[in-house]
Amino acid sequence: MFCAVLLLGLAGALACTTSGRKFDVDGISGLEPGHTTENQVRDMFGSPISIRTHSYGGSAWTYEFREEVRHDTGMLSRIGQWIARFFGFRTYGSPVNLEYKNEIEHRLVVFFDDDAIVEDYSYEKTETPTRRVY
Repeated sequence: MFCAVLLLGLAGALACTTSGRKFDVDGISGLEPGHTTENQVRDMFGSPISIRTHSYGGSAWTYEFREEVRHDTGMLSRIGQWIARFFGFRTYGSPVNLEYKNEIEHRLVVFFDDDAIVEDYSYEKTETPTRRVY
């Protein structure tokens, strides 16, 4: 029972969530404006999450992937309180808990001309670390 509670606490202390569709960031160096075709881009990165068609005939394909890693000491504190109560210690005080969160977002937009050839592309990687005390 004790081991099961401890394992659940450690699993709760680290969480990872994702959204979007992961794509190969290293493959971006293979994009050659004026040469790479839509089919080659699809082979490199898969299907985009959105396609915008322009009035002049070109298009823009968007790839996005967001991941968030969170470390939280709250669950470990609750386990510590449970262990203290289990052994009869009633003076266990309320601890300060910390939550660390790091969100990383990758966004690639590939612009095609009306012949379905890469005209240009834009890649951004945004990393947002945060810390909360509660």
